[in-house]
Amino acid sequence: MSLDAIEAELQEKFGVEAERMQLYRARRKALDEIEGSYGKSYSMLRMYANEIRKSNPGSVAVIECDRMHPNVDPTFKRMFIAFKGLVKGFKLGCRPLIGIDGCRLKGPYGGVLLSVVALDRNNGLLPVAFVVVESEGRESWAFFLNNLSTIIGSYASNRLWAFMSDKEWEISAIPCKNATAAIAYKRGNFEDYYDVAFMKETYLATHSGMIHLIVDEKMWTAIDGDLIQPPPLRRLPGSSVSESCIWISLQINGGIDCCSSVCSEHYLPCLESGSL
Repeated sequence: MSLDAIEAELQEKFGVEAERMQLYRARRKALDEIEGSYGKSYSMLRMYANEIRKSNPGSVAVIECDRMHPNVDPTFKRMFIAFKGLVKGFKLGCRPLIGIDGCRLKGPYGGVLLSVVALDRNNGLLPVAFVVVESEGRESWAFFLNNLSTIIGSYASNRLWAFMSDKEWEISAIPCKNATAAIAYKRGNFEDYYDVAFMKETYLATHSGMIHLIVDEKMWTAIDGDLIQPPPLRRLPGSSVSESCIWISLQINGGIDCCSSVCSEHYLPCLESGSL
């Protein structure tokens, strides 16, 4: 909901006028209450990974952090997650095609979401694993693919695999019309020429796995050790310097104090002019 919409609704329903900064802080606080704080959520990652492994035995949840100094809490860098139910379905029934792609994440800390998907017999997508990394690069892709190789294990070495990225999935294991005509001429059974991935039993096996629900965060088991801190704040593409500085100041100081020299140059004039 935009600040203009909030301002109009307050005026219409309650006859109340508020400063733009008050509206911004109120909206930020409401979002934190509803969705949770971005920064605080990182400190819960160890417990979240533990709950994944506990509620879904055999699943993989790997966290990698940076530590600048032994006396400083680690900073989040990457996280890999693969649920056993999805990996099981991938091994039992999907075709030997692996699609890999990524997308940028919105939010103050940015990052990239990388994912692996496979195809079942109905050309439905089956997510296999996903990872959150700081950016797409050699190290982050190596982290992703090494963990992917671990969960696939010896199963992958027994088959030939096709990896696809940023491409349309056009490969089919169904006989073409010429092959179909030849099979009909021989009075053969069409099902004998289909890939095993298209059999009913294979499809049912693909979706036989289950992802068990994780209990509410209030019931998570506490984990001893350092709390993971969020990565450095990043200014979102397209947002003005003043908006980013205000957000950083609110998160760090809980108020409207300027957080840098850049903020002093852009943030205060905006407040005085009422352009925020």
